[in-house]
Amino acid sequence: MKNAEGAVSGQRSAVFWGVSINIKSLQSCVIVCKFSGVVFGLKVLKLMKDKLAGGLISIGGHQVPALWQRILPEDFFYLKFPTEHFSSCQSCPQIEARGFGASHKCCTYLPLIPNFMMGYALEDNRSASAIRGLIDTRYMTLEGSHISPIAYRDSLLENARGLFGKSEKIRCPLIDETNGSCGAYAYRNSVCSTFFCDNLHGAQGSHFWEKVQSLVGQVETAVAQWCMTRLGFDLDRYFIVFENWSQRIDDTYDAKTGGWSECFLRELHQDFYGKEAEFYRACAKELSDFSGDVFEEISCFKIRDNWNYQSSFHSWLCEESRAEFGADMQGAGVPVSPRDLWYELQLNHRELWSIPFNEAEYRLAPGITIQKNMRDSALGEHFSDNAYQVVSSDSALIDQASAFITRQEAASLKLFEAPRQITGELLSAYPFADCQDPRALVSFWLRKSWITPVNSGKSH
Repeated sequence: MKNAEGAVSGQRSAVFWGVSINIKSLQSCVIVCKFSGVVFGLKVLKLMKDKLAGGLISIGGHQVPALWQRILPEDFFYLKFPTEHFSSCQSCPQIEARGFGASHKCCTYLPLIPNFMMGYALEDNRSASAIRGLIDTRYMTLEGSHISPIAYRDSLLENARGLFGKSEKIRCPLIDETNGSCGAYAYRNSVCSTFFCDNLHGAQGSHFWEKVQSLVGQVETAVAQWCMTRLGFDLDRYFIVFENWSQRIDDTYDAKTGGWSECFLRELHQDFYGKEAEFYRACAKELSDFSGDVFEEISCFKIRDNWNYQSSFHSWLCEESRAEFGADMQGAGVPVSPRDLWYELQLNHRELWSIPFNEAEYRLAPGITIQKNMRDSALGEHFSDNAYQVVSSDSALIDQASAFITRQEAASLKLFEAPRQITGELLSAYPFADCQDPRALVSFWLRKSWITPVNSGKSH
C-alpha cells in the first residue's frame, strides 16, 4: 500500500483480537484466540530477569523489541532492511504533509500486544503503568491487549472518513500525554514496529514490510497461544465462550469506557478474572524459561481461530465500517505456519534488493527533473539539510517526503540524464562512492520508477 492510511488500516483488518494470521484460502483474516478457564492456583510469579526484556535492537536502523531475538529465526536479523529514513517519529514529516496531529502522529491505532510481551512490560518500570492502564480499562483479554468491538468499530469509521493520524478519538492509549512518547516502546507489536509512512522502495517496499509484519504477527499469535497451552489451558474451550457471545456482541463491550464488558470478561477469563497481570507475567516466564528454539517450536504449533465470531462481528458493523474492514469472512481458511511465512519473506527480500547489473541501459523517467530545494514550503524547510528535490510531471512518481535528496544523491541521479548501464564500476566510483549505500539508492530509484529502461514505457 502506498499511503499511511491504507497500510495501517489494511494491517489492522488482519490483526483484530490477535496479531495477524495468514491463511491459505484467503489473503488475510482475523482471529480470536481463546483459552479455557482451567482452575489453576496462579501465584504472583516474579519474572526471571531476562537480558532481552526491555531492550531494543536495530534492523535497518529501526529500533524493534529485543525480544524478537527470542521468537524469530536467527537468520532474520541478517536480512538487509530499508532504512526508511523519511519515516521519522522524532521529526514527523506527516504533520506538515498530511496534517497529522503533533501529539499522536500516526498513533491513531489501538495496538494488540501479545500476553507474553505484556508480562515483560509489567516487570519494566518504564512501561508497567501504561500496561496496567490497559488492564484497568479492560482493553485486554487473556491473549493480551485487545480492543473491544465498539472501539474497533470506531477506529474503522475514523479511517473510512480519512482521519487516520488526525483523530483524537482513536488515539493510542499507550501514548504518554506529558511528552507524546510511547509508554511501551520496547514491547510494541508487529504493526507498530513495521509501519512506515513513506517507503523508500515504493509499493514494493510497502509489500516487503507487510511480509515482515505478517511473519512477526503470526509468530506473536503462535507464541501467545503456545504459552497458554504450556500453562495448561484448553484453547478450544476458550473459543466456545466467544462463539456463545457471537449473537449478542452489544453485550461484550462497555459503552462508557470502550473496553470489554465486565460480564463478558468474567465468563471469558473465569478463575483468572482480576488476575490478568499475574497471568501475563506467567506467560512471559514460560517463554523466558524455555531453553529450546522458540521459532521451530511454534512453527509446528496449531494456531486456533474463530470464524463464526468474526463473521458475526462483520455483520454487526455498519456499512461504512464494514467496507473499511474489508475482510472476506466467507468460509474458513487454514492458518499458515510461521515457517512458510519466513520462506515467503526471504523470497520477497531477494526481489526487493535485486538490481539489473550489466543489463539494459537506464535513464531518468520522462518528466523527472532535479531541482534545488528552495525551502519555500513546509516540507522543504523540514528537509532543509537535503539540498535538492526530485520533481515529476507525474505526481504518482513522487512521494512528498522522499523527493528531497542530498547533494551526493542528486549528483548520482543526474548521471542518468544520459542512458547508462548499472554496473559495479559505476556504483563504486564518484559520485556514488560518496553516498551512504549506493546499491540501496539505485534499488530505491528503480522501485520508485525514477529511472527506467531505455525504449520502455514501463518501470523496472
